[in-house]
Amino acid sequence: MSSGLVTGGMGLIGSWVTRKLIEQGNSVVVYQRHMNHTLLKDIIDRVEYVEGNILDLPRIIHTISQYGVERVI
Repeated sequence: MSSGLVTGGMGLIGSWVTRKLIEQGNSVVVYQRHMNHTLLKDIIDRVEYVEGNILDLPRIIHTISQYGVERVI
């Protein structure tokens, strides 16, 4: 199983990417400024959520390290 970090993973495009990764058996970390799981409500229990801004590089690096992320989308 591979781990991916999806920035904006709860938005329109990001939620589609998150779903595809989950369907393929990947673990997914959603990195988002605020939690709005409307588009992911049926699979929200299968993703990790980290609140953060993509401009906060130290937080992104920490999240990648913490969850063993192999790719960032």
